[in-house]
Amino acid sequence: MAARSGLIRERPSFEDCQMALARDPDGQYEVHRHGIFFVMYKDSSEVTCMIARRALNVMRVRFHPIPSAEEFFLMRRARIERAASDKFENRQSSVTRVVLLDRFDVDF
Repeated sequence: MAARSGLIRERPSFEDCQMALARDPDGQYEVHRHGIFFVMYKDSSEVTCMIARRALNVMRVRFHPIPSAEEFFLMRRARIERAASDKFENRQSSVTRVVLLDRFDVDF
């Protein structure tokens, strides 16, 4: 049996993993009745993303005190952006040109 090298690779942190889409450096977002819109980038092209309000509502009620949908979005923004990037990469939203996230798309 050949000896294994002693290299142990650490798993990259959640935020360090490469994503198909890049985060908006300005961190802009807009709150609407049906959800929160935010922008990500593929090279120099803007990609509009939206997380449905119902997705935020399902998860935010697990916190005490219950944060607003906007506060919850900001608390979990990195995970939400990761989910938007993954969904974009899997081409599940090519028809609308907007990456729409529902509660089944994000692991809060």
